[in-house]
Amino acid sequence: MSLFDQLNSTAFEIVGQRVIWSDLVGNLLGLTALALGWRRSVWTWPVQVASGLILVAAYASAALGGGVGKQLLVMTVALWGWRQWRVGAR
Repeated sequence: MSLFDQLNSTAFEIVGQRVIWSDLVGNLLGLTALALGWRRSVWTWPVQVASGLILVAAYASAALGGGVGKQLLVMTVALWGWRQWRVGAR
């Protein structure tokens, strides 16, 4: 089983709805990035990019092109923010 298949396997079911690992992990990483942002941590950006990559897998497996596009935009903004922070830190 590939990593992509594992990420898109069922983590658990709740009220008849299955929750896949990529949704669970991607959204938990997104919340972690939010908390890191509140703390003004440099780890905010790489965690947000990792979250976006995982959520792209979730949306792609469900054929949700809009979700994939949104995550690509979020990752682009995160990378831009990281770059701006590094330039400002000099």
